[in-house]
Amino acid sequence: MVEMPAPSDVDEVWLERVSEFVPEDVIRVIEPRRGGPEWLAGIRRVVTHGSWLKLRCGGSTAESFPSVDELADFITIVSRSGASFKNDRGIIYRGSAC
Repeated sequence: MVEMPAPSDVDEVWLERVSEFVPEDVIRVIEPRRGGPEWLAGIRRVVTHGSWLKLRCGGSTAESFPSVDELADFITIVSRSGASFKNDRGIIYRGSAC
């Protein structure tokens, strides 16, 4: 398993670069940074790419925690797509796509 942060507006070019450098037999876990209008679109692109998603759920500042709406949006996309995800607090969900 390889985890990597990504810009909130992660695009197909960025995701293709990940595929070039991370072997296919290694699970790619990508964390689009929260915030901005492109965050949800970035999450959808990661799902379409076939990588796992990561949601950061804490840190030393209040901004490090997702809002209820951000968490709901994230879970909605993951549950509708059947994608897998993990968060930085040890929760791993293996979706139906695995």
